Amino acid sequence: TVLFRGVLQDMFRQINSDMDKLVAISEAGASDAATAAAESYSTARWTTFSTLALATIAGFGAIVFSFFGIVRPIGRITSSMGALAGGDTAADIPFAVRRDEIGRMANAVVVFKDNMVRARQLEAEAATVKEQTDRQRRADMQRLADQFHAAVGGIIETVSAASHDMETAAGTLKK
Repeated sequence: TVLFRGVLQDMFRQINSDMDKLVAISEAGASDAATAAAESYSTARWTTFSTLALATIAGFGAIVFSFFGIVRPIGRITSSMGALAGGDTAADIPFAVRRDEIGRMANAVVVFKDNMVRARQLEAEAATVKEQTDRQRRADMQRLADQFHAAVGGIIETVSAASHDMETAAGTLKK
């Protein structure tokens, strides 16, 4: 017991004091770590919600852009194509001035429209030429019929006159 009360007891008290200091340092470190973890959690939570909000806004923006920038223009171009398919060459082709894919699609529809208008013009010209040709053919047929009638009529008159003369001559001979 004397030994324990002397040097060892002083050492025990020193070690106990050192251990209390280590425990205090550990508790302070743990408290600082808990505070830092709470701040880190708060920052991470705020960052997560902010990122989620930005992603939601970006997604909504993409939906709005897709609707107004892609879906709606394609729908209007499709309506114009339907009007052209129905024969309406006066249909307006929207978005032809755009310089993106929508504009290229609209320009392709404009080419179809222009070709349709040109085809109709050619059909009208062909119908006019056919009508003129038919009219000329009828006039030529009438002229040929008139010439034939005149030629045959002259021959018939000559034959008739000769027949009459022969009848008169035969009547004279018979008397």
